[in-house]
Amino acid sequence: MVNEFKIPIENKRPVETVCELKDQVPSFEEFMKTYESDGSLNYEDLSGGGLGEVDGYGPVVQSDYWGDWEYLEIPCVSKTCTTNDKTPRQWYHDNSECRSCNQRMLWSTKARIKCIYCDSPSHLSSWAFKCHRCPRYGDYDRTKFLRAIQIAHSSSKVNPNFSSMLFEYIADHESEF
Repeated sequence: MVNEFKIPIENKRPVETVCELKDQVPSFEEFMKTYESDGSLNYEDLSGGGLGEVDGYGPVVQSDYWGDWEYLEIPCVSKTCTTNDKTPRQWYHDNSECRSCNQRMLWSTKARIKCIYCDSPSHLSSWAFKCHRCPRYGDYDRTKFLRAIQIAHSSSKVNPNFSSMLFEYIADHESEF
C-alpha cells in the first residue's frame, strides 16, 4: 500500500533568483501616489554632498562586514542567456521568493548579492539569474560575471574603487568561484 500523504522532497542546494527590471522606473507622479513617509526624515544629514556619491559615480548604498554595497546594474550573467548584450540593467528579487514588490538588488565588494527588502546577503554562486531574453533561470557564468564588472566599470555604473575592490576579492578568493 502506498502512503498518499508523503510529499517527495527534492534535495537541491538553496538558490535565490534574480530578475531583470525592464524599464519599470515610475514617473515622479506615479511614485508620489504610492509613497508613504514614516515621518523620520532628517534633511540635515544631506548637507555637504550627495548620498555617498563620489565623482559622479553611483552611490555606495551602505557598508558592512561584506564590504561596500552598490546597486546591481550589470548585463545578464546567466549561463542560460544566449545574447551578448553589453547593456547594464537594473536587477530585482523575483517576487515569487520575496514579499516585496520588485525591490532592487545590491552587490558587494565581497561578491555578495542581496535584495534591499530581504537584506540577507549570500554569495554570488547562491543566486540564479534570468533576463527577459533567457529561456529559464540559470547559475551565473564566471566569465560573463567578470566581463559584467568591466562593463559596469567602463559605463560608470559603479565607483571605480568598488570594481577594483571586487576584482581584488575575486583574485584573492578564486576557490569560491
